[in-house]
Amino acid sequence: MDYTVEFDSELLKQFPQEEHFMYKEAISHKVTEYLEHNFFRIKPVRTRSAKGIYEMKVKINKKNYRIAFALKKNHVFIFYISSNLQKIVFDKEVSKKIK
Repeated sequence: MDYTVEFDSELLKQFPQEEHFMYKEAISHKVTEYLEHNFFRIKPVRTRSAKGIYEMKVKINKKNYRIAFALKKNHVFIFYISSNLQKIVFDKEVSKKIK
């Protein structure tokens, strides 16, 4: 199955401008690879209101991040990235973001 990956316009502003393309490519590749192979590391974000929000860890440039994305059929919308790797804290951050 082919997935289309879209990014929130504000998402990559936390990184240097010259690295935006590299981050987009790396994240898109990881997300589609994990989804195509039904990878067990993709987990739902625990929120009270939103369904269909998932998270996963990615390693980019020797740094670890956790990303949150919405998944509807074959469309992935990545809307949050954090260097905070604790799932409970990350889930709270995402809950605040989607309110």
